[in-house]
Amino acid sequence: MAADTVLVALVGRPFDADALAHATERFPAADFVVLAVVTPLDAPFSEGQLLSPTDDRFVQARQRAEGLVERARGTSAGASNDIRIVVAQGRPAPVVAARADRLDADRIVVGARDRSRLADYLLGDGVGAAIADRASVPVTVVEVDQETPRPADSIL
Repeated sequence: MAADTVLVALVGRPFDADALAHATERFPAADFVVLAVVTPLDAPFSEGQLLSPTDDRFVQARQRAEGLVERARGTSAGASNDIRIVVAQGRPAPVVAARADRLDADRIVVGARDRSRLADYLLGDGVGAAIADRASVPVTVVEVDQETPRPADSIL
């Protein structure tokens, strides 16, 4: 399936690089929008208990996205296409779905941890499933084995 515009959602997970690599390999002719989502400090499961509101999380999110894009450009032929970086604040599922609609994206790609059924039952289906529930375009959830080690800089 061809896609003209692919939105790659970076939701602060260690698997964001896998999502971007998958997107650039799977859709080499597409233009990409890398959307770095910054969760509000008062949201459940945010860094709100660890960071003060004065921390410049938007700058950090953009810098992290830029680093991922540069690494992708070095390893994938598709990454030479147009890649725009956008930073937005909010809960990931509604922000990603709304931005995909606004950009008229053909597909959304997001990384996720491959969890057990018990974990899904206890914690819910996860961000990828929540995005898929809200999105009006196809969503690819790139599941990565949770045993796969990730570099520390891949976490927001």
